[in-house]
Amino acid sequence: MVVPAPHERSVIDDTRHRVNYRLTKTPEEIAAEAIDEEVDYAPFVLAAANAALLLFMTQAVAAMFVGDALGATIQVNFRARIIPTLEFITDLPTFVEIVTWSTAIATGASCLGVLAALVRHREDNQRLYGWAAGLAMAGLLVIFQFVRHLMNPPVIDGWVSAQATAFIIVTALVFVGFKPGSRLPEPTDARHQLETRQREKAADGRPPVRRRIKQGSSHS
Repeated sequence: MVVPAPHERSVIDDTRHRVNYRLTKTPEEIAAEAIDEEVDYAPFVLAAANAALLLFMTQAVAAMFVGDALGATIQVNFRARIIPTLEFITDLPTFVEIVTWSTAIATGASCLGVLAALVRHREDNQRLYGWAAGLAMAGLLVIFQFVRHLMNPPVIDGWVSAQATAFIIVTALVFVGFKPGSRLPEPTDARHQLETRQREKAADGRPPVRRRIKQGSSHS
């Protein structure tokens, strides 16, 4: 059995317990940490739920107000003793107006909610796109009423529903055009100088003078 000398033993122990530290990380380590990070989608889900609640509540309240204004009898019943439903006792033309205007008002409220989110939540993409889901919900509502109209007409007024659909399309175009990241890039310095020379040429009627500066060494 060979026993190392005291100075050799200290060298062996120092090597065994040595720890290396780095102030910087490799790109592979940074990418691995980025993958491991969990993204919180709670703001997106909450904003989409608010958009759905706005659409639902607006249509229900608008239907009650329009039905009451047109003289319909409104009853609140419960399906399976849990789910509340609204029932309107009236003639067919009045029923068509109730469905048409409540749908139009609900889609209009959803579009205004998306435009308000475009102004208030421009720096929060999750809330912004969560509210933008209200456009898809409003479009599905119009499609649903149109399918009902095809299956058992009449249910909606085609002209008012067409205007509501146009409002949804215009709002979608505004959202796509003004959402973050859709701005045109600023001109670079070279492009700005070229445009300046072109404007000078158009103003003077002659091409701008180009001067070349030669760099040389001076001898003393």
